Amino acid sequence: MDAKGLGWPAFSVVVWEVVRRGDCWLPRGATVVLAGGHGHWVNSLALSTEYVLRTGAFDHTGKHYSSPEEMKKVALERYNKIKGNGPERLVSGSDDFTMFLWEPSVSKHPKTRMTGHQQLVNHASPFTYLAANLDVAFCPTAGLQTVGFF
Repeated sequence: MDAKGLGWPAFSVVVWEVVRRGDCWLPRGATVVLAGGHGHWVNSLALSTEYVLRTGAFDHTGKHYSSPEEMKKVALERYNKIKGNGPERLVSGSDDFTMFLWEPSVSKHPKTRMTGHQQLVNHASPFTYLAANLDVAFCPTAGLQTVGFF
């Protein structure tokens, strides 16, 4: 199956490479098509660094910053702490009742297939790390009948 003539399967995960131009993010034209795996529609994606990318320098402390440069520095420090030495990870959830764990910067193939849902996977939440150990993370997922932690 072809996604509207674009040349990749409709059940694929496509990662776009983008570049910042002023206040806008524009596609560079390069895409990474992660090799299939899902047998049906992909409903949800969760990125291991999603929360820290969304919140930037801001956390629960409510700290105020003296300059944009200081905010950028703190945001980058938070990102690097969560990312660690390994690559960013991505979880995709599908109508085929499965999830796949990907490392898009490393391989176009899934790292592992995760099963356990008895219905389609509607939602995968951003990764939650244990405070004491950044090597252990939970990615909550939800289907119609159950909530699981993988």
